[in-house]
Amino acid sequence: MSVPHPPPSEKLWALIKDTRFPVITTRRSDGGLQSRPMIMQNREQDPLDYLWFFTSRDSDQVEDLQWDSSVSIIYADPGNLAYVAVFGSASVIEDGARKRLLWSPQAASWFENGPEDPAIALVRVRIIQADCWDVRRNAVTHLFKLNTSPLASQTGSDQGNSGATCH
Repeated sequence: MSVPHPPPSEKLWALIKDTRFPVITTRRSDGGLQSRPMIMQNREQDPLDYLWFFTSRDSDQVEDLQWDSSVSIIYADPGNLAYVAVFGSASVIEDGARKRLLWSPQAASWFENGPEDPAIALVRVRIIQADCWDVRRNAVTHLFKLNTSPLASQTGSDQGNSGATCH
């Protein structure tokens, strides 16, 4: 009898949910990379496995995402030996209801005019792949991989897992 394993996105969420300041890397228009810590706004797992962030509409990050939507997000929890790399596609979206839903005291400390402020941009990251560094085994394991094959888009399945877990 096999032991049931949580779906890959649930395992990913369990590892990243308490890391409030992941480091996001974007590609600048000159080809260079830019990394910055940001506050993850998700308070619970998104049903579509998106990650959400607020930023200033006039920030370098918004400009970077117009150039290249690819992002890398690093979550580190040294106390639990959990290190996760998320690779995704980010977009700046306009969704007032989502801004209000995600608004938090942490967001208010950075953006004092509230979620209705037009200077606030909402960044949505579609997770394409997530890997966890298993410090005890000195190995990377895949937690989540978006299946972008034509068959997956026809069947509605868009995630796969190598079966590995991060301890």
